[in-house]
Amino acid sequence: MAQQTDWNNGDIDALMQGYWKSDSLTFIGSKGLTYGWQKP
Repeated sequence: MAQQTDWNNGDIDALMQGYWKSDSLTFIGSKGLTYGWQKP
């Protein structure tokens, strides 16, 4: 529920705290695949 609130508030830093901090993390978005916890 906290991640939903963070997303709705536009708080990306707080949202990302719930994800695995690894280069193996994969997100799929409108621009394709993004790898890793930290943005480039």
